[in-house]
Amino acid sequence: MKFTQIDPGEIDLADDRFRVSFSDSFDELVGSIRDLGLLNPPVLAKREGRLILVSGWKRVRACRALLLSPIPVFVEEEKDDLELFRIAVYENTSSRTLSIVEKAGILSRQQGFGAPQDELIRRTLPLLGIPPTMEYLQLFLSVAGMDPEEKKIVHEKDPTAAVLQALLAFSPAERARLRPWLWTLGQNKQKELLNTLREVAARESISPEQVLAHPRIRELVAEEQLLPRQQAERLLDHLRERRNPSLTAWSRVFDGALQKLGIEKGIVIAPSPFFEGEDLSLHFSFRSREEFLERLARLKNLGDRAEFCDLFKDPEDE
Repeated sequence: MKFTQIDPGEIDLADDRFRVSFSDSFDELVGSIRDLGLLNPPVLAKREGRLILVSGWKRVRACRALLLSPIPVFVEEEKDDLELFRIAVYENTSSRTLSIVEKAGILSRQQGFGAPQDELIRRTLPLLGIPPTMEYLQLFLSVAGMDPEEKKIVHEKDPTAAVLQALLAFSPAERARLRPWLWTLGQNKQKELLNTLREVAARESISPEQVLAHPRIRELVAEEQLLPRQQAERLLDHLRERRNPSLTAWSRVFDGALQKLGIEKGIVIAPSPFFEGEDLSLHFSFRSREEFLERLARLKNLGDRAEFCDLFKDPEDE
């Protein structure tokens, strides 16, 4: 590797075969290089008579923006593409946290440069902080195959591996349909939405895309005043109901009865899990004997009301 100085305009930025960074932003470097100069020289390689970047994309673009010339660089002429790409990978992993999309790109490019599968699992996955298994390798290679718009969102949202696994079970067209709503939810609800959609499709023997095309869903999300997050919550509620209509019916009747009773804060009446049993549970808190007796009296009054019997009503009786 040779140290030299060149005009950054001589570097062919169109050839990005060694690029690791997914983000194009380099604004934070402009001020630093303006004040302190270029402290960490980029690494270049010669390919077909051209100088291309191995590492230092943002640094070179910042130098170009500042019209700095010449700049210090290292030039490598002998190593093959896989060896050079490893330089870029080690430099990036040692200096910053990589996104899911960047890790996926590293694995995909190393594979394209000829890295054996066992090396990717044994060496590269641990370097990237990913469990060294075939399942995770396939997951991240699938992320690398997403379309640019989807990768941009995954890069920004940084979902969990569980959400990614659930998401990649759907076709690109189905993922595109989900895009306006899925990423507005928290990660737990993202996973629930994806899993519930899959279960509804299996239950009704139709595709997830057909589930999402249902007129009722279009109706639920059509209100212009609703924010995307509110639309997503409505979609999730609708899918829950279609997955288990019986449970939804029981919940609706029970919640309606509680609302009619107007139970005060601090008293909780709950059904058995998933309404599988007939028993109800009662919980209340108190800070003194007087408050305890007062709560008991209020509970006695609740039991004397006709609406209390609605807590035990079967939805089919309505």
